Amino acid sequence: MKRPVFPLLVSVFAAAGSLAAPGGGQDAPPALSYTTTWIGNSFGGGPKWVQNFIEGMYVAPDGTVYCASGWDEGGREFGFYRNGDVVGQARDTHGWGTGGGPAVTAGGRYVFLAHSHGNEGGGLKGEQYPPKGATWYGVSRRSRDGSHAPFPGGKGRFGDMLVLHETDKDANARGLAFDPKTSRLYVSDAFANAIKVYDGETMREVARWAMPRARQMALDAAGTLWVLQDADARGAGILSGPDDPVVGGANVVRFSPAGKMIKPRIGFGRGVVPTALCVDARGRLLVADNGRAPQIRIYGNLDTTPKLVGTLGEPGGIYGGKTPGRTGPNRLVHPMGVGVDARGNVYVGCNQAAGGAVLRAFTPSGKLAW
Repeated sequence: MKRPVFPLLVSVFAAAGSLAAPGGGQDAPPALSYTTTWIGNSFGGGPKWVQNFIEGMYVAPDGTVYCASGWDEGGREFGFYRNGDVVGQARDTHGWGTGGGPAVTAGGRYVFLAHSHGNEGGGLKGEQYPPKGATWYGVSRRSRDGSHAPFPGGKGRFGDMLVLHETDKDANARGLAFDPKTSRLYVSDAFANAIKVYDGETMREVARWAMPRARQMALDAAGTLWVLQDADARGAGILSGPDDPVVGGANVVRFSPAGKMIKPRIGFGRGVVPTALCVDARGRLLVADNGRAPQIRIYGNLDTTPKLVGTLGEPGGIYGGKTPGRTGPNRLVHPMGVGVDARGNVYVGCNQAAGGAVLRAFTPSGKLAW
């Protein structure tokens, strides 16, 4: 069945031409000028298209961008992109009980996906499905090409799913990070208020520690884990102690591989809504801000007194400037993912307000590459 085309990445072009009458006699009408424009998916359908949403993102050192979402109409809940092109996707994340999720990471031989597995309202039965009224939430392990990478004890239709929870509530893993040097997979399990650590080969749990409202995560070159933590329901900081950098907003909390908290933490005011983070080769922390800006916030001096040293994107994003709503290469809207490659290029994934996604790549100097 031919896949539908959706308005995700936007391209607009114009072509001038003429409409001539047949024959060319004296009574022929004059040639008419016309302009044609097209708005829609950058690839126009077929085997390549950009997924509906970007809710999580990981960028490999070679510049491959892995994007995560809970739903894509064509089944590309997890799309793989490189150099402005679609290069793959995770298979079997759409239908027959399987679903997407808000996080993805990769390293070594594997890609890891935040994954849900249901039973179509109880219609699907058997040991490869959860019982009626419940959904499995966990992590699916894949090969780098998106194919299944099953393991002993794996659940689901393909035996490649680590089940964290069986419940009728939303218990998605909110963040994933993988260290290929140690084969450790870090999972932010907000449903259990914990960071859980698994061996990426056996998929067995090897450690955990308490962490409320953990979301997206990132590892730096030293193996330090950076965790984005939401503000609580009152808007208070996650730790709410006397040494909190900011009480009233979200925080970034830093942990050693063994789970020991490393100071200082980074706090945000109420106008900042952090959604994603990464650490570049220069030792700077990049945070996607879906608040009033919206921009990519860049922090330096991480080991001493972290401070904002720069931003990427125009202030106010698509809502700022003299003409709010006007698009532009640096006018971001709802940034939900940020990552860097080994060369220092920065990648930003955005969700459009009315649905649809835009993926951008910037050079180290901040110029739009694609």
